[in-house]
Formats: sequence, structure tokens, C-alpha cells
Amino acid sequence: NTSTTTPKTSNQRSTKTNSISSSQKKIFLKDLRKEQQLLQELEFEWLRQWQVQGLLHADLHPYWHQPMQNLYNSFAALELRLNQVVTCLQNNTWNSDITAAGATKVVAVD
Repeated sequence: NTSTTTPKTSNQRSTKTNSISSSQKKIFLKDLRKEQQLLQELEFEWLRQWQVQGLLHADLHPYWHQPMQNLYNSFAALELRLNQVVTCLQNNTWNSDITAAGATKVVAVD
């Protein structure tokens, strides 16, 4: 009793290695939502408030200048990362799967 097995083609192998499980997609979406929420909180609760308070307030609190500059830099880096992820998702074949899984629409900010 000898059984023969058919060797896998390269297409079959690449499909298995490139596939992403639904649990991985859910984790990815959860993390993406957290990053978006963080960006919104930084922008609306910190950066915009700092700008609204104006130069007089900034002059009265010079010790906040460097921490706020660090916050602006971190915000810019996170925003760039989010834009890169959105671009990647727009070009990726499993984008429709993510949307079907219940992802909220992420809008890239220029």
C-alpha cells in the first residue's frame, strides 16, 4: 500500500503564508482603532487647547514649551504612521475583508 502525495506548488504555499486569520485581522483593527482614538485625543484635548489659549498663556507657562513640542512631534509621527497604514490597506487585497469585518472608515489627514 503506497500512497503518493502531490507536491504543493509555489502558489499553494504562498497563499498559506500570505493569508491572515480573522483573529489577526480583529487584533489589527482593534489596534488601529486605538491609534486613531489616541490621535484624536492628542489633537482635540491637548494640541488644539494649547493653540486656543494663545501666546500670552504660553508666555506665562514656559515650562510647557518643550513638552508640547515633544507632543507635536509625537503626534506628527503617529499621524504619518496612520497615513502609511491607510495607504497600505487601500493597496492590499484583504482590504475588503477588513471592511466586511466591521472596520470603521479611517480617513487619512494631509
